Amino acid sequence: MPASTLNRIPFFQSTPSHLCQLVLDYKGDYDKYKILAELSLTHSHFKKLALQVLLQSVLDDRRKEVEEMLAINSGLLLLDPIELHLPPTQSQYTWQTFEVDHPLVIALVRNQVEMVKRILPPFLEATCSDVKLIQILWERADGIKAKQSEKTKQFNVEKLIQAIVAGNARKTVESKAGGDVSTNDPLETFRHLILPSEPVALTDYFAIEKLLIKAYLAYENNFYELNCDQRQEFSIQVVGYLQSLLAPEDAKIFCQGLEDVVRGKKPIEVGASVLRLRREPGVSFYRSSLLDQTGLGRSYLIGGMSGNTSAMRTSCVTGGRHPPVMQKLCRAKAAALENLKSQHALRDGSDASLISCVVL
Repeated sequence: MPASTLNRIPFFQSTPSHLCQLVLDYKGDYDKYKILAELSLTHSHFKKLALQVLLQSVLDDRRKEVEEMLAINSGLLLLDPIELHLPPTQSQYTWQTFEVDHPLVIALVRNQVEMVKRILPPFLEATCSDVKLIQILWERADGIKAKQSEKTKQFNVEKLIQAIVAGNARKTVESKAGGDVSTNDPLETFRHLILPSEPVALTDYFAIEKLLIKAYLAYENNFYELNCDQRQEFSIQVVGYLQSLLAPEDAKIFCQGLEDVVRGKKPIEVGASVLRLRREPGVSFYRSSLLDQTGLGRSYLIGGMSGNTSAMRTSCVTGGRHPPVMQKLCRAKAAALENLKSQHALRDGSDASLISCVVL
C-alpha cells in the first residue's frame, strides 16, 4: 500500500512512526480496510483509525467493507466514537458532514436497512448475545429520528416556492430596468440549510426522505401557479437537490427506478448497484464533489419511473405519482427495521431468517 494512500486517511498523520511503518510493510493481500481491522486487534491507536474508516463505510453504504471489517474485529462496535472524540465524517457521495455517532445509530437514523442487517449479527457476537447495548442505541436512534421528523415537519416548502416566484419576478424587473440582478437567491439559502458547510449533528438535521415527499407534494399543489421556468427551477433545484442527499441505499432504488422497485418489486441490477442510472448508464446519481455545479440537483432530477433523468416540470400527473411511492418506500423500510428489532431482541439465539419488506 503506497504511503500516499494512507496519508489521505484521517488519523494517519498522528500515528506513531513505527506503527505507520508496520502498515507500509504489511505483506498480506488484504485491502486497507482489512488491514486496519487486523491491526485494530493489536494496538489502541488503530482501533480509533479502524472505527473512523468503519463509520465512513457505514455512511456511504459500503456493505462489503463493513462486513469484512466486522468479520475480523466485531469489537469495533463496542467502541464509542463520541467518547473517543473522533472527527466528523463526510459522505463521499452526498457530501453531508455529520458529527460522529455509533455505526448502528447512523445506519438506523438514515434508514439503511441492508446496513443494519450487516451490523446486527457481529454486534450480537461482540456482546455475547446481550442485547442491552443494542437496545440503548436503538432507542437513541429513535429519539434522533423523532427530532428530525419534527424539524422536517416545520420546514415550509410552500414559502420556498413563493420565494422562487417572487425572486424570478424581481430578476425580470431588474433586468428590464437595466439594473443589477439581486444575488439574494432563495435556492442558495435553501442549499446551505440542507447541506451546510460545517458539520451537523444528526439530531439537528432533517429527515431527507420526508422532506423530499413534502417537496413532491408542494410541486403538485402549486403546479398551475408556476410557469415553465419556475417548474423547472423548483423540480431540479429543490426536488433534485434533495434527491442528491438521499442515502446510497435509496439512491440505488432511484437508479433502478423508484416505481419499478417499490411497486414492481424488481431487484437492483448491477448498474444501479454502483449508483448509475439504469436507462442512462453513463450518468452517475451523485455529483462528483461538493462544489460541482452540474449533475443531480443542478442540471436535472431523477424520474421515479425508470431510473433516468427527468423533466418532472412538464406534468402535474407525473409529479403527483411520486409522493405515494416514496411514502410506501418509507413505510416498508420502517417495517423492515421493526422486524429486525423484534427478531434481534430475542436472547435465545434464534437464527430465524430476516424478513425483508422491500427489495433493496
